[in-house]
Amino acid sequence: MATEILEGYVGRLIDEARGFSYAVPLGAERLTRILEFWVREYVLVPRGCIILRCVLEVRSEQKGWLQEEMQAAVERWRLFLCEHVDEAIQQRHIPQEAVGGRLVSDILGFALALHHECVFLGQPLSYHTEAFRAAMLRHGYSVFADFSGSWAERSERLHW
Repeated sequence: MATEILEGYVGRLIDEARGFSYAVPLGAERLTRILEFWVREYVLVPRGCIILRCVLEVRSEQKGWLQEEMQAAVERWRLFLCEHVDEAIQQRHIPQEAVGGRLVSDILGFALALHHECVFLGQPLSYHTEAFRAAMLRHGYSVFADFSGSWAERSERLHW
């Protein structure tokens, strides 16, 4: 049952991210739209994104089928993001020297920090948007994402 839930969750996330970003050109613009969607609709919600919660819920010492299933779910989302990073590199929107896996790791780290800082601690979203832009510039990815909206609009300061 857990397998089906995780597969369904990640499948829905990918399908919804594709749908949200479909109308924009391939490359950095589409990657940005995917990130905007993910952060607004999955990360900045009270319970957070399962992709991020997998890291927190299952300790690395807890080997077994649940950890394997959660790792598979995280890897599926990472692969989806890597495909779009690679497309942005091929389109020359991100420098050829950029390493897609590192960029995706920074994106995931940002999302985890964003959930912790904004949702859990109630910090303002605006500071973290600028921090994200600065972090992405290290990879040559000039992103102008707008993470406001949806659940975030309902409260000036996000909190549980």
